[in-house]
Amino acid sequence: VLAPPHTVLKTSSGKIRRGACRTLYERGEVGRQRSVWWQLARLALSSLLPQARRSLRAAAGYLYAGWFWAALGLVAPLTWILVALLPWRPWAWVVTHWGSWAFLLLPGALPAVRGREHLDPSRPGVYVVNHQSYLDGMVLCAALPGQLSIVAKRELAEQFIAGPFLRALGAEFVARLDKQRGLEDARR
Repeated sequence: VLAPPHTVLKTSSGKIRRGACRTLYERGEVGRQRSVWWQLARLALSSLLPQARRSLRAAAGYLYAGWFWAALGLVAPLTWILVALLPWRPWAWVVTHWGSWAFLLLPGALPAVRGREHLDPSRPGVYVVNHQSYLDGMVLCAALPGQLSIVAKRELAEQFIAGPFLRALGAEFVARLDKQRGLEDARR
């Protein structure tokens, strides 16, 4: 087969793309020149679908983030107000448990809890948790049974939002940076 120059398809390393060349030959398209604008148009069109997918994925991420923050904005203030106003600590814990559960349910982030049958709220026990964010406390309140005793860093006691909420739940605040005060807190 004789073909005009620059019409035999090759890979980036210079190898002939035999299958693609055969397809062109069978279609009768060998040697048919396409204009530059047509090649640019095909290139632009071929990039639209991947770009559209990326844009849709980003839009879905933004929508989910908006839904997440809307759920937090809906559930957190209501839970905070109820906990702050309730006179009896066990009621505050019930509201905290169900508020945390509702917040995690709305964006579809309920935790999968395994081994809950080994936890007996009637027996004393200690859950030691090294958490990475403030959201982890909410997950624990939603997942663990019964009323818990929380130990929190003393800096949270002075915060406008966290302080009253944690005090209503009976949190113990401990000093992390002052060794002497930290020892007293540990003894307490």
